[in-house]
Formats: sequence, structure tokens, C-alpha cells
Amino acid sequence: MFPVRQRPPMPPRSPFGPPPRQPQRIPQQRITQQPNQTRQNLLSMLQNENGEWDFDKISNTVGHVSKIYGQVSPMITRFFR
Repeated sequence: MFPVRQRPPMPPRSPFGPPPRQPQRIPQQRITQQPNQTRQNLLSMLQNENGEWDFDKISNTVGHVSKIYGQVSPMITRFFR
């Protein structure tokens, strides 16, 4: 199903030298959306079927974000003290 990548064999470790370096992984290119398109997708989630702003969805989303912030902010402030 998935192609198997063979790794080159690791050289033997020397008891006197530094450990051998791992082969560097080449990052795969990601398919990214344009920022403007992402913004339009996010804003469209706050609209109803007619394309008008749905203030119930907006207020619910703001409420959820506020609750998450209240739960996460004490953990984050510990790192910045």
C-alpha cells in the first residue's frame, strides 16, 4: 500500500569518536492554501446559508474561544514567569 523507503546502513559506532550522524530527513512539500482563501473559508463558517452573518454562530464561537482561553492561559503564564 505504501512504498517502503530503504535507509542507508548506519556506520558502526566508534568507542572514541562522536556518535554517527543520522541521515537528514527531507521534508515533504505540503499543499498549502493561499492565505486569502483560508480567511474566506473561516469567515464562511460564521455565515448562514444565505451568506448573511449568523450572530448566533459568532456568539457561540466567541464563547468557546473564551472558555478555551480561560483553561489554557494559566498553563501558558507558567512558562513566561
